[in-house]
Amino acid sequence: MGVKGPEKIKEKLTACLDPKLLVDLAADLLFVKGHSTIRKTDGPGDGGRDLFSIDRNGDKLLVQCKFHEDCDKTSSSRELSELPMALIKFNYKKGIFITNGKISPQSKREYLDNYSHLDLTFIDGNDLAMEVIDSPLLKAVWFDGHDFHKISNSISFPILLREHNEDLPLIITRHFDDTEVENLIYELNVVFSNFSFTFKNSFFSTDCFEPYKAPEPLSNEEGGSSLFSFSEIIIEGLNTLADIDSTRVKISKIIFSWLGDRFDGITLRFGIPSLIAKDDSKIELNISPESFINTKDYTGKELDFYNLDGHEFWSGVNDARVTEAGLIRLYCHKLNVCLDYPINSRLAWKQQLTRIASIENLKTKWNKSIFALVEKYDEWPYSDIEEPDEAGLWIDNKKIICAWFHFSLLGWPSDVRSRNNDGLGSIFKLPDDAEWLDKLDSIKNCLPSYKNVELIEPAVARHMIAIIGEDPMGLEEKVLYHTGEVINYPEGIPSPILPNSRIPRLEIVFAYHEDTVVESDVIKLFIDQESVTDVECDIMNDHCHVRINLKLESTQTKSSSEVLNEVTQLAEQILNKLITIMPKECIVITREYWKKKYNLSLGIDWQESGKHYYGFTNTKTDNELMDFHEIMNRLTS
Repeated sequence: MGVKGPEKIKEKLTACLDPKLLVDLAADLLFVKGHSTIRKTDGPGDGGRDLFSIDRNGDKLLVQCKFHEDCDKTSSSRELSELPMALIKFNYKKGIFITNGKISPQSKREYLDNYSHLDLTFIDGNDLAMEVIDSPLLKAVWFDGHDFHKISNSISFPILLREHNEDLPLIITRHFDDTEVENLIYELNVVFSNFSFTFKNSFFSTDCFEPYKAPEPLSNEEGGSSLFSFSEIIIEGLNTLADIDSTRVKISKIIFSWLGDRFDGITLRFGIPSLIAKDDSKIELNISPESFINTKDYTGKELDFYNLDGHEFWSGVNDARVTEAGLIRLYCHKLNVCLDYPINSRLAWKQQLTRIASIENLKTKWNKSIFALVEKYDEWPYSDIEEPDEAGLWIDNKKIICAWFHFSLLGWPSDVRSRNNDGLGSIFKLPDDAEWLDKLDSIKNCLPSYKNVELIEPAVARHMIAIIGEDPMGLEEKVLYHTGEVINYPEGIPSPILPNSRIPRLEIVFAYHEDTVVESDVIKLFIDQESVTDVECDIMNDHCHVRINLKLESTQTKSSSEVLNEVTQLAEQILNKLITIMPKECIVITREYWKKKYNLSLGIDWQESGKHYYGFTNTKTDNELMDFHEIMNRLTS
């Protein structure tokens, strides 16, 4: 460090600052500490606050900055009082007072005592200088190794552009000519007159975009090699790191405007940005990836496009436990119907790699399992051999494929192998592997003693089972992210999310007197096929559950809020039609049915619900492991 002694540090810092730069430094400090939504409010009549932010805990916070030409000057009582007064005025509980000068210990104690209901933090010139020195990121922006000054660093933004119809990538410098790229830079400079922009075609790991959805099928740019090809924007001239969020929003709008109507729909995803230091090294910033979407009916943030909260007629409120998440639906109180609204999408790229590793591990356990083809039976005919774990009728309808599995294929957890053995077996009490394999060996030795029993190699058994069912070792490329995930954790769904991956399904339950005749074919005929792809009916003695897969053009271009508006009208029409063909005494009981069948209340949250939520406590001794099945039983009870 080229500066020695606390006083020297403070003086050096003050020499590079002015009132505006102190606010910039304070904004960068908030950014480094993980604050979000950092906004400047300084200026005449700022009401005693220079910055607004939200901290890591989600609490709103105000910052008051006070610059002194003389760094040895102590902030006055009047200056210090501006912060608590502003907090009281705006009904905030947390605030930070930052100065390049001094704050007397007595003043700190006075305000901490007088405003004990407020969370006040004081940072003086020495503290501020040490914050810069101790933070690699602040140091890269504000300290050159000898002196403090605002260093003009560049910010690198990895960006992913994906058009919706073909689900194909667009790389700005590869798929557009030089003139078009120059026009884009011109449009950016109109809005950001103090910035300079450079576009590059670069190779990145997908980590900076996770959760990331690769195109379907994979393309030459994304999936054709170990590193994927994306666009990179390098920006010089950013005032503070806190400006990155608002800059991304503006850039997305400019790029969408530049693209015009060349594509019906497109998603722009910003990866994790990096600060490019003086030595050209990159410091990854603590900013999550963010996607923006543009269709003929919407331009804005992807999460807002798929947001299901706050609709006038549909509510995602419920009292589901974690294990009941797959039963969550949007509920319409007005009609007493519910809507399943999952997203069908490819797994996140990192999840696919994890899944491949898991399959590789399961293959080793599969090869330790026993498979045999036996004569068709109604009851297991071999009394001295344990019944198979699973059995399936072979295609000749004369024989049955039987399987005796390794325990890890029967619901027990299984680790991906590693150098050490400290896996799940060190946490849960699992079956003994040697004992289990001895049991399987005894079954394998007994089977050939019976006539018409044929042992099958595990590799052959896998393909036979795939013929009569599904490949047990197949890689799941696409999954259904259920409605509960779409409502509560949309940020966990791999992006870019294609608009047409939304699959709305209306569900209505009717009740009637026992033995009333209700025909599913009649129900299906009465529902308008133009707006429906499929209808399923579960008809029981006293009720029927109707599931209607909706066909909506709006899912191609409109936000989920707009889609729900259309679903409301369509649901009312369908419900009115169904009521005309149902027995006169029938009533709609969708919400009541969900409560009775699934013990899940639609439209009522867990605080209002009478449902009990059980945790679990390990009552075993320190050296005794809990049985895995015991834990799962407690979690799902």
